[in-house]
Amino acid sequence: MNSYDQSWKSARRRLGNSTAWVHPNLLEQYGIAEGEAVIIESANGKLETALRADSALRGGVISMPHGQFGASTGALVDSTARQSINAMPRMSAIPVRLLAVNQK
Repeated sequence: MNSYDQSWKSARRRLGNSTAWVHPNLLEQYGIAEGEAVIIESANGKLETALRADSALRGGVISMPHGQFGASTGALVDSTARQSINAMPRMSAIPVRLLAVNQK
């Protein structure tokens, strides 16, 4: 249900396009302005999103909910690597790297 209302114009106005949150130090480290678009790339895929600062996050962590407009975190997931406890794909703690949009 978390992506149920993506076609609703009111939801798009309220929620906007996809966003990932990082500690402000990470923006500084990469020389990225808040709101700037970046590529987040894993061994399995990549997506383009905007970055926002959140000082409550641990340094080096990128937080991005799935089910957002514009980018699917599913692109970063290895759907063949399953958790032993429930056979679900690993959906968190995925190693990624940040790239400027012009480094696609």
